[in-house]
Amino acid sequence: DAPLRARAGEPVLLSAGSSTDDDGFIAEFWFETGDGTPLRQTVSAELYQTFAEPGVYTVTLHVIDDDGAKDTDRAEIEVR
Repeated sequence: DAPLRARAGEPVLLSAGSSTDDDGFIAEFWFETGDGTPLRQTVSAELYQTFAEPGVYTVTLHVIDDDGAKDTDRAEIEVR
């Protein structure tokens, strides 16, 4: 798959909106943006991130459900 694309200095919407839990709900969303920004917890499935420099960044999403089960997913973003 080709990486997602963004422009340096412009906010990008990172969304975990398609994350589901078959027997409950996602209780925590944690985003690692791959650009040195500290790991951030959100109460919703969305986060706006601005990448300052061009490059290819691996964004990692960590989710924890209401039973404490964890999962991780990654996507690449090409910033120009």
